[in-house]
Amino acid sequence: MTIALDQGWLARDRADVLRDVSLALTPGVTVLLGANGAGKSTLMAALLGLRPLSKGSVRWRGSRVTDRAQWQQLRRHTGWLPQGFGFPPAMTVADFVVYAAWLKEVPTREAEELCAEALDVTQMAALRGRRLGSISGGERQRAGMAAALVSQPAVLLLDEPTSGLDPIQRARFHEALQRLTGAGADTGPRVSVLLSTHLFEDAAATADRIVVLRAGSVALTLERCDLTSPGGELTVEAVRQATVAFMEPV
Repeated sequence: MTIALDQGWLARDRADVLRDVSLALTPGVTVLLGANGAGKSTLMAALLGLRPLSKGSVRWRGSRVTDRAQWQQLRRHTGWLPQGFGFPPAMTVADFVVYAAWLKEVPTREAEELCAEALDVTQMAALRGRRLGSISGGERQRAGMAAALVSQPAVLLLDEPTSGLDPIQRARFHEALQRLTGAGADTGPRVSVLLSTHLFEDAAATADRIVVLRAGSVALTLERCDLTSPGGELTVEAVRQATVAFMEPV
């Protein structure tokens, strides 16, 4: 277990945004599936300490995170791609990723090599010299993913990363994520990924496990093996049938 939220509650404006959520991330892709407004972005912010919990705790490597130094250590080892992240249009893809490395205090002598590796994994190496304002939305999402990866985090949080992408852009993002987690490799996944989405397609293409969030609570947890066909394929229809009833508003 790398990072966990234990019985977390988060209250805002006299309403519960999260309610008694327990979630442990392990290597591979955990898809956080839920309708808009289910609390997915709030949960990710809570895992990073950006939204303080009213009850419960976040655990990092088995220990409760309680002070500023511990939160800084957690964030240092966590890559985050927020929904609709900001970017300087005139900056090149490579400079953007190197800047992200600097923010995570990656030594300068290592930043260029790690940038090249992150761009390769996300299939953005050919666009390293292009300005962010001149590439497509799907390419910017993959550049954002490279920036989140450049510090070689143990945990990667992706908040609605395929929102607004067309089917081809979404498929390329899925491919980049599969390369990152070592899909099909004997060594297994290198990183624990939490990907939030409201799209069954994202879950079918990437999930090792699925957690359905409804009205701020975990409504269902499934492993990929619970849904796959005998040949090992996970289909969009299988995900829809297993989860749609649990996504309905309470």
